[in-house]
Amino acid sequence: MHVSIKRTALSLCLVTALATPAWASDSAPVTDIRPINAVPISAPIIAVPISAPINVVPISAPIDLAWLTNLPMGLTVNGQAVTFDQAPVMNDEVLYIPVRFIAEAAGAEVTWDEGMQLVHIKMPDRTIILRIGKGDAEMHLDGVQYVQRNLVQMAKAPLLLGGRTLVSADALTAVFGFEVQLGAGGALTLTAPAKGSKADVWAVEPGTIKEVQTGERNRILIAGKPMSNGEGSLNWATIKDETVVTVKEGEATRAGTFADLAVGAEIEVSWTGPMLRSYPGQGTAAEVVVFVK
Repeated sequence: MHVSIKRTALSLCLVTALATPAWASDSAPVTDIRPINAVPISAPIIAVPISAPINVVPISAPIDLAWLTNLPMGLTVNGQAVTFDQAPVMNDEVLYIPVRFIAEAAGAEVTWDEGMQLVHIKMPDRTIILRIGKGDAEMHLDGVQYVQRNLVQMAKAPLLLGGRTLVSADALTAVFGFEVQLGAGGALTLTAPAKGSKADVWAVEPGTIKEVQTGERNRILIAGKPMSNGEGSLNWATIKDETVVTVKEGEATRAGTFADLAVGAEIEVSWTGPMLRSYPGQGTAAEVVVFVK
């Protein structure tokens, strides 16, 4: 554990652009402080600064940010520089970013629940719950009524370090919805999503296509996660001319068609409004995203 503390100190020295802010002691009381011996890290933490300039690469959220394998030499949120009292770190070749600083820079309210070991984050457009040691983040967009808890898988579970909660870099897009750019010299630029960008969507649900019907009405039967009574959810989604179909394969995204909605496909459907209470349920899809492995 002494080794981890020393290496953390080394990372603070190397990342000079992320120095301790002068306002740190003047901010509201911080409640997510825990002793350093609570850090669940098994692998050494190292600081690897970026030595060569990197061209700006725009990223569309949400994607896998596994390519971020070096510590950023600076970080901005909505054009404003962000500084930390616990610097980002590398652990098991994964970049971890302190949550509180980037969230508050984007206008969020951040609270720590010591008993439940979770961080509650109220962003301008969404609510996020992160649990220490749990690889799924709970994320709910404002204005969207979810059929069930919306869980987003992260590359690594959040960890505690230096009294701060850190998340793997992929959560910046997949959970927080930031647009990311990596600039020359290794500076990381985050842009927060616009408030209410999906307010016209009534609900979002992942699932698997079990049946496809064509004719007077094109629709797909979607099997989702188990409901509260233990039964698997089944819903018919009507596909109209205005329904947007998107196909995602790795980091590549393309416009899709009804032909991409095949039996066995893993999808995420966004509903346009309340669904008919039947079994299976019935509704209209505003968007269907098809995930190709």
